[in-house]
Amino acid sequence: MTTRYVTPAGPRESLSDGDRHERITHEHDMRALWIGREGPNSGPDTAHDGDKPGIPVEVVCVPELASGLAQLADGGIDVVLLEVARRLEVLDALTTLHTRAPDIPVVVLTAPDDEATGVDAVQHGAQDWLAATQAEGSVLTRALRYAIERHRLQRTLRELSLTDDLTGLYNRRGFLTLSDHHLKLARRTRGLLLARADITGLRTINKRFGYQEGDRALQAAAEILRASFRVSDVVARLSADEFAVLALDAADETAEVIAPRLRSRVAEHNERPDARYTLDLRIGITRCEREESPTIEDLLARAAIALGDEKR
Repeated sequence: MTTRYVTPAGPRESLSDGDRHERITHEHDMRALWIGREGPNSGPDTAHDGDKPGIPVEVVCVPELASGLAQLADGGIDVVLLEVARRLEVLDALTTLHTRAPDIPVVVLTAPDDEATGVDAVQHGAQDWLAATQAEGSVLTRALRYAIERHRLQRTLRELSLTDDLTGLYNRRGFLTLSDHHLKLARRTRGLLLARADITGLRTINKRFGYQEGDRALQAAAEILRASFRVSDVVARLSADEFAVLALDAADETAEVIAPRLRSRVAEHNERPDARYTLDLRIGITRCEREESPTIEDLLARAAIALGDEKR
């Protein structure tokens, strides 16, 4: 097994959890992003584990979180190695990574004998932790492979029990489960946004065109909401015709920005030649600043009031 330390390259294709698992299972290179290392000259050029065969690991090294996020945006990263000296820096960095790159597993690298920071990191969403001095050879490869596999299995289990079969969005249970975690993270970010939306006239669509067409209206609304928010935002179907969106670290997202964006996408849908009716999707939005401590029920109630105002 060989570990290669390299400098950042250009954009690469992003992979889903399934594709990432399939590629690594078939012994293609694993590509890790090491955040907190200056570059190839700060570590060994290669690290060999005797003559044992294994999957080559390419480690892209960047010195800080900002450059790491830019590298993640370019795609092609399978797993992140996060090396941060202080506990609070680790937790803040994990929050940012989970917000900006929710599909990428993270392994935290700590100082030697700093087990407390490692355990804390796992409790806040890291898949594993290692002392930075252990991050080479077969120990590194094994930790990275296990992190990718755990992340994939956890995602699969969440999707099986927490998603809506019709739309592919989170269901109410999934939304409430994830919102509890997001509310805790909101205290470390620039605030949180919660939106409620519903389809006006779904009953009429069902009555005039049949329930199959009503299902298609719900699927169209789900796609419009997905396209109107970020990949990292939690979009859910709460009930028959009602949806909710939870957006973390959304300082620049306001009702004045989101509502016109949503209306524009709804208008595009209604202008399609095959549209048999007008889809009427309304949205109400509320914000939670980092110094606030509301429950998810409080935020849903506030967004419901905003939605009622939008309809009037």
